Amino acid sequence: MKILKISIVLIAFSLASGCRRAGALKEKSDRNMRVQVARMTPVTPKDDMAVYRVRLIPSEILRTIHKELGSEHYWYRMDSCFYLDHAGHKQYPVVLQPVANGSKDNYEYLLQFVREMPSDSSDSVRFVFADKAINDIKYEFNLAF
Repeated sequence: MKILKISIVLIAFSLASGCRRAGALKEKSDRNMRVQVARMTPVTPKDDMAVYRVRLIPSEILRTIHKELGSEHYWYRMDSCFYLDHAGHKQYPVVLQPVANGSKDNYEYLLQFVREMPSDSSDSVRFVFADKAINDIKYEFNLAF
């Protein structure tokens, strides 16, 4: 168990160390959830991966209504809730790493996507978070890819 924890921390640091946050943090919220997304800039310009940092902050109302979800839902069942949509093509993350941030009421992730689409400066992609456990509400962001 201790080796697993150490390996998870090492993976998170390796993902974060090769990138730095680019641009502003984008945020959308409603009465259920606040979602924040920031694209991480690769250190090398020819990097073939796009990395995003995501923070989910469920509202107190949502945590009260859906007590059965708990933190386990946000730690272990998120692999298909995030994707990039580029002209109707869905692309799921290659790596989805939960980040232990020390806060009990918000959840952070590092998501890594392979750049399969053109990456010129004018190209953008729609980042989507759809929480399938609640009511499939989608939070969409237009981001650089």
